[in-house]
Amino acid sequence: MKINFNSVSEESRVSKAFLYRNTELRDQIATLRKQQEGSPSIKQVKRNMSDASNIGFFVLYDNIIKR
Repeated sequence: MKINFNSVSEESRVSKAFLYRNTELRDQIATLRKQQEGSPSIKQVKRNMSDASNIGFFVLYDNIIKR
């Protein structure tokens, strides 16, 4: 789940205005959102896993053909 004011507001069932007014919460959300920016998205992780699976399949296939 992406961390942003909308998602936190929906999940915690508080208003976005409440989150913005509370400086501790606002700073924590901003910090977590920034940390998240460096992390790969779920789509990217799945794409990388798929690519790795394809490479493994081709290596296996190549070994079978060489026999």
